[in-house]
Amino acid sequence: MAKLLRVGIGQLVLLLLCSTILLGQDTDRSTQAIEQYQEGAYAQAIDSFQDHLNNHPNDGASYFNLALTYHAAGLDSQALEAVVLAQKYL
Repeated sequence: MAKLLRVGIGQLVLLLLCSTILLGQDTDRSTQAIEQYQEGAYAQAIDSFQDHLNNHPNDGASYFNLALTYHAAGLDSQALEAVVLAQKYL
């Protein structure tokens, strides 16, 4: 478990370094989510990313963006789950 957590935190650090690239990706509902993230409206951004992912379940970049948003909101366990899904689809 500790090893999994260390890897997960390392992945989040990598995500933070790549956030400019990842947050620049643009598809339908994710555009709104990105704007909400940039405004600091994390709860709304999470909802928007989840709505987008309901329609685009293989969108790895949006899972990474969702992970960044969860992390910014202090929801690290959910962020790790989103990282795993992002890796699956990228």
